[in-house]
Amino acid sequence: MNEAAVNFITTLIIKMGSQVNYLRSTKEIIFECIDSTKPISGLQLGKLCIVSIVTLPDVMEPQFESILKSVLSAIQVDNSFEKLRGLWLIFIYIFMCRPANTTNFLSSIPGPDGGSALNFLINIWQPEYVSLITKFERTIMSMALVQVLTFALESSGDKLKEIEVQLNSIDRDPSNMCGVEYLYLLLVFVVLMEHALNEDIAEPCFDVLDVVMDDDDARTEEDEMLLNYPPLNVDVVALVSQFLKHENAYYLNVCRNYLYHEEIVRLSNMGCTVPQVSME
Repeated sequence: MNEAAVNFITTLIIKMGSQVNYLRSTKEIIFECIDSTKPISGLQLGKLCIVSIVTLPDVMEPQFESILKSVLSAIQVDNSFEKLRGLWLIFIYIFMCRPANTTNFLSSIPGPDGGSALNFLINIWQPEYVSLITKFERTIMSMALVQVLTFALESSGDKLKEIEVQLNSIDRDPSNMCGVEYLYLLLVFVVLMEHALNEDIAEPCFDVLDVVMDDDDARTEEDEMLLNYPPLNVDVVALVSQFLKHENAYYLNVCRNYLYHEEIVRLSNMGCTVPQVSME
């Protein structure tokens, strides 16, 4: 299986939708592609898996735990950004689809760092990666983070609240924060990046790597199809801004302790609830 074949299968599923229900081998293809020895980009792998979940839920959902195990193993072999971007996208999308089951499952198996697999997977994603991902990835991540955080704010999300994340951001002081706060921070970075690219703002947020993707140049015909493919055809800024109108201790703590003044002002201008700040 090579990348051209994966691209073809992904496009076939997008264009034909439910008509490809006969493609029962999709799950085997995905497991093969997760194998880090295969020359498949992480982004293309993420697209194939997510489109398959959306289109073939009866085929894919029974495989969620096996997929998560494969993702966990693959990250331990190769956690470079190019591979991680797709593997983490698969993890967070499955988390969105089955938050309670995913929390319980990943909390019950050990990760390579001595904690749970859930703790490992949350910690492995770095905030500055948001500056390198595409619009498709930002869309998936925003959808997923909103749903996972909604789950975490309920009593059934206690295990996620107990996770401790070591924040080692390039532009913020090292510190420890709880898992819910960290996911809020990632969500803020995603919406700031999306808004900056939409409005051509030079400084989307502080945690960006030197090479920032030109989103328009990077978008392919396949991406255009994906971004018009229900339920992936969402307005990221509108979705996240609406969610961040609802304040709670975790979100407000992120605003007060982990965001720069300029970032808080931009959130306020988008209609998000923020602590009282000077808008000068």
